[in-house]
Amino acid sequence: MERRGVYWLTILLVLVLAVSGVKLGAEEKGEENVQNNKNINYEECRGKGFTENLMCSRCEQLSTFVNDSEIISDCFSCCTNDSNTDMLYSFAVLQVNANYLWMFPQINTFIDGKAAKYVNLEVEYPTFGVVPTLVFYNEHKEIVDTVQIDRWRLDTITDFLDQKLMKELQIVKEKKANN
Repeated sequence: MERRGVYWLTILLVLVLAVSGVKLGAEEKGEENVQNNKNINYEECRGKGFTENLMCSRCEQLSTFVNDSEIISDCFSCCTNDSNTDMLYSFAVLQVNANYLWMFPQINTFIDGKAAKYVNLEVEYPTFGVVPTLVFYNEHKEIVDTVQIDRWRLDTITDFLDQKLMKELQIVKEKKANN
């Protein structure tokens, strides 16, 4: 009976060390890349399956699930630093395929009842099969972040937008400051 306990304890210890080793390695790679991310080759990154708006926090999340140092390294070589978690976005687009909207009742309810409240949110209905996604833009109309919201509840969507989207008054002040 004691042998089983020691066996499982050993297995657990090996798993913990393996996971933390991958995570530590990924963080080191990430820090190295954040300093050098001005030289990102987006064509090469697209070939590896990464988008131009990949944020380094996504690579850190990936490193907790994937035990492949090459993929993690590639991810960090293609990402952009997003250490400012308090960032407010100027504009957002909710992309959802109208043909599949019935599959996402929370998002359908949001579009019908709450989306109009956000003056800097636009709803787009692309014809290809898009998982409901929020695309965030900065003041220069450049994509800053994308978030899939297919499993979000209505209150989560509104809370997130309330925290991340600039209010109308902030947008007016920003436009005056830029002119």
